[in-house]
Amino acid sequence: MKKIIITLIVIALCQSSCIFFDSASSIYIVNNSNEGQIICHSCSDSIGAIIDNMTISPFFKQFDNMKSVILNTDAYINKNTYQRYKISGTRGSFVRRCKDKHVRFFFISDSVFMNNPWDTIVKYQMYNRKLVFTEEELKKNNWVVVYE
Repeated sequence: MKKIIITLIVIALCQSSCIFFDSASSIYIVNNSNEGQIICHSCSDSIGAIIDNMTISPFFKQFDNMKSVILNTDAYINKNTYQRYKISGTRGSFVRRCKDKHVRFFFISDSVFMNNPWDTIVKYQMYNRKLVFTEEELKKNNWVVVYE
């Protein structure tokens, strides 16, 4: 019940514009799970893939020697909460730059991230869930992504 309430509050606040956030360059992530999650997005169906000479791997690999620092970034979301997730470009271009017009969100449990080097996470695709969205689906969800 608590998860449903958190999700409804986030959606209601986003719709009523009572929460200020830069709508051109951010979305909201709701984490309804019982553990913290590291979030990464990609145009590929696998984490760490190189797409159009771009990859998210260098950002996440930099934390191999100082894992706890990621807890202070918007790539980390605590359990049973929500937060703003910064994206590059505008919301529309964020999705449209993917050749198939689908963006993927990967959720990696904080325990997996903290206990494994990034290369191992990539090699074995150690994520809990991958959610795939088109621009239309994200618009319909008011640019809110819910992980349960």
